[in-house]
Parts: sequence; structure tokens; C-alpha cells
Amino acid sequence: MSLSNLMKEYFDGSDEPVEIPNLQITVDVPIVPFKETWEVLNKPQRLLKDFKFKSFFHLKNFLNEVLEYQEELHHHAAITVNHLLIRIEVFTHDVEEVTEIDLEYAKAVDLIHEDIQYYESDYDRRI
Repeated sequence: MSLSNLMKEYFDGSDEPVEIPNLQITVDVPIVPFKETWEVLNKPQRLLKDFKFKSFFHLKNFLNEVLEYQEELHHHAAITVNHLLIRIEVFTHDVEEVTEIDLEYAKAVDLIHEDIQYYESDYDRRI
């Protein structure tokens, strides 16, 4: 049934109630829940995750985005760069454990990492 058929009485100016048949809406977009992929370490309790990149271009953009984000948040992590790998460790230093702000930081960094995969370098555009 089309939308115009469903709305016919409305557009015709009829004030009588319209019975709407059972409609099924299907969406072809997969719904993927957020997966916690950060390792929890102790002494002090902290979150740890390694991010591997396919190119220096992606690594550099990821690092820039993360550094900008943590400046806005005023919450900083230990970031180690080793060739095409970045390791991030984050915890709240005042209490030496993982707090809500660390969990927020981890989720944001995961989203940044996901977003960076769609960046194209000048080299990628020439191929």
C-alpha cells in the first residue's frame, strides 16, 4: 500500500477516521551494538587498547583527532606510537582507577578509530 493511498482521505478533506493496515517496515542496515574491546589492567586500574593502522596517513589522522578530543575533554591518556601501532592507556590519576570519564574517552576513541578508516589520502585518490 502506498503512502498516497493511506493519506487519501486526509488530502480529500474527509474527517472520518482511517483504518491503517498492519505495516511492516524493514531496514537493510545491520545494527551492531558497541563492543567493549578495551583491556582492563590493574595496579593502577586502567584501560588499555592497541590500534593498528594500514598507513602512516591513517595513524597520523587518528593521533591528531585523539589529541584534539582529549584537549577538549581535559582528560589525557598515555599514548605510545610504535611504527603503525598506537597504544592508549587511560585512567583517572586522582583516584588511580577507571571512572566514567575514562569510559567516555574509550568510546570516543573507538569512534574516532572507526571514522579514520574512511579517510582517503592523496595517494589513495590517485589509485
